[in-house]
This record gives sequence, structure tokens and C-alpha cells, in this order.
Amino acid sequence: MNLFGKFLTVAPAVGALLLTACGGGAGSAAGTTQLSPTIAVGEPMPQTKAVVVDDFKTALGKAECADISNNLYVIDQQKVLWARTGNCPDNASEHALFGATPQDVLCKQVSSIAGQTVSCKDAATRELFDKLLANLDQPDLGLGADHKVELVALGHIPVDRPVPVAPYMEVLVNDAYSGVTARQNLVIRDAMALARMWSVHVSGKSPAPEMPMIDFSTKMVVAVFLGQQSRGCTETNIVKLIPDGRQLEVDYETRDLQTFAICTASVTSPAVIAVVDRTDGAVSFVDRSAGKDVVELPFTMLEKSINSGVRDPQNLVIKDAATWAKVWAQHASTTIPAAPLPEVDFNKNMVIAAFGGMLPNACYNVGLADPVQSAGKITVSVVHSYPAPGVMCAMMIASPASMMLVARSDDPVEFVDVKAGW
Repeated sequence: MNLFGKFLTVAPAVGALLLTACGGGAGSAAGTTQLSPTIAVGEPMPQTKAVVVDDFKTALGKAECADISNNLYVIDQQKVLWARTGNCPDNASEHALFGATPQDVLCKQVSSIAGQTVSCKDAATRELFDKLLANLDQPDLGLGADHKVELVALGHIPVDRPVPVAPYMEVLVNDAYSGVTARQNLVIRDAMALARMWSVHVSGKSPAPEMPMIDFSTKMVVAVFLGQQSRGCTETNIVKLIPDGRQLEVDYETRDLQTFAICTASVTSPAVIAVVDRTDGAVSFVDRSAGKDVVELPFTMLEKSINSGVRDPQNLVIKDAATWAKVWAQHASTTIPAAPLPEVDFNKNMVIAAFGGMLPNACYNVGLADPVQSAGKITVSVVHSYPAPGVMCAMMIASPASMMLVARSDDPVEFVDVKAGW
């Protein structure tokens, strides 16, 4: 049985058409539609439902970012391959394989500034999809004379708008074996913080990769660490940066490769580290993995100190002004003059605070990270930092504190302790 025949026996059509901005959604400009002559001739395979080309013209004929090409390939009147290319830097090309209708998405490939992503319903479908894409320059798409392939040129959408400038991103690391074994997301804006993170990330590697040199006056580092995974089939990638004024959203996804790879029994700790344009505003991380039901909450750091007047270790959720004033007064009692109370609108927001208690030196610290909302609760990581062996620390009693502002919620808040060796 040839490849296409094998696919037809294995892969029923499933899925839903996903049309993305700047490549896939219906645009406002109209394109011309032209049906070309048949470019490969053969007898179609028997089927129960034929492709209705007009349905695909309606769904895909006005796709944006198709100013270079926008074509359909009707295969044996059973399947349709869509290929479009354009001048959008964040989504320059897209390919999809459909069943008999635009709703039957079998495979999809999107190319962007963050690389190429491919999703298919199963391995047999992926095998066929790869073969078709590898033979786009062939009239028969590599299927041979036994199959009939018709080219339908949907026309090009002229680009009459400025091409947007994509946010800068340089991926420094995409590693399955990071020395950072606690799940966390980091934003690094200075060389000292980068050095601390890098020393843990490269621990256990020989020779250890050199730390990259970053100009933190114009750039900063964002990092996603998945923590320890029990199988060697998980990877993570940053798929998009979305700037909004001084704020930045970092969209990433986690993929399980078990469909297309043999999983090892080794324990991994996947990570992706990238350099992006610097912003001093809030940075939020959003997991865009398929089927993900975890929402990562944007937050603003209100305070970070190693000399808090709150000397007992405790975690707090503060939802009213009176409690906030009382906690802040105790926290700020060690400074002269006392730091002014930050204004908080408790109708819209709440304060989450972590106090580390009295610790032996200034290398011990406590921080808050990764507030996420899932299954009716909010989870916040409390990161306890401690000195690495041989590090010189200021000899003083420390009482670290960290406070963040998040959107008000009636969901319970759960604190998860995370140990970090920097």
C-alpha cells in the first residue's frame, strides 16, 4: 500500500479550522479566485464524500499574509492541501491538510519568528503531510500518476499596510537538561542575576558553557524552566512575544513528543532562555500549550527586601486596606524614615506576601513567582534562595520579604515552597 493509501485507511478526519491573526483569519481585502487546469492526472480513489472547492474558497480565499501566494491542492477529490505565504514577519507562511471540508483539519504547519510549529492528528497523517510539503514544487505533490491533483489559485491579498516590526528575540538556550530543577519563569535585568541563574543552569555540565554577554541597558533575559520531568519526551519553546506599551507577554508552549519519538526513561529538566528587548514594565508568561487549563496571572512586584520588620516566617493574602496598613507598618519599621505605604485598590487587586523570617546572612532570600489559576485555586511559588558553596556572604541577620500585586480573586491561594541554590 502506498503512503497516501495507508493514510486514508488510518486517519479519519478530525479537528477544527484555526485561523490566526496575520495568517489564517479572514481579511478585509478581496482576492481574485481562479481555477487552474488539472496539473496531475490519475484515477481518484473511491470515497463517500467529495471535496466542495467553494467551501474552501470561502474559508481561505481572503486569508491575510497571502500577498505572495495562496493556493489549494485538491487531491483525488478527498483531501485538500492549503499553502499560503506572505510578508508578515511573525507568520510568514502556513500550510494545512484538510479532509473533505475546511472543518476537518488533519495537519497544520505555521512558520513564525520563533520557528516552525507542526501539529498532526497522528503519525500516519504527519508522514503524508511531510511528503506533500517536500514536493510542493512537483505537479503531483510526490504522490505519483495514480493520483489526481488539481491546483486552485485563490489569488493574492495585496499588502497595503506597513509591515509590522517583530519584537526582538534571540534564543540562547533550548535544553532538555538544565541544572534548574524547580519549575519557574524568570525575568533577568542585570548581570549579577544572570550569573546566579547561569551557574545553576550549567551545573553538572562539563565543560560548562560560558555565560553569554548581555547589554542590559537595552536587553533583558526571559527564561522558562519546566522543572524535573520523568520522561525524556518533553520540550518547551517561546512561541511569541506580545508587547503592550511597557508591558510584555511571553507566550510559550510545552510539547509532549511521545507521538513521534521514543521516550527515554531519563529524568529531564527542560528550559528555554532568550534575550529580548528590555522593558521595565510587568512581564507575564502565558502557557499556550494545547489543552492547557492553567492561566498564568499577570502580577506587579510591590516590594523586595532582606531587612523586613516581619521577623516570623509566614505567607499572607491581603484583601483589605486595614490589614495592608498594619502589615506594611511592621514590615517598614526597620527603615528610617519608614517607607510610605503603597496604594492598592482592593476592589480590583489583592496583595500576596511571603516573609522568610530571621536568617543567618544576606545570601538567604525569599521571593514570589509564577502565580497561576487552575481548578478553582491560585498557586504561588515561594522561592527560597540559599548561598552556593564557597560564596562570600555579608554577615548580617537577614529577614527577607517579597510582596506582589495580582487581580483580586475569591479563589483560595496555595503557596508552594521551591528551593533555589542561588
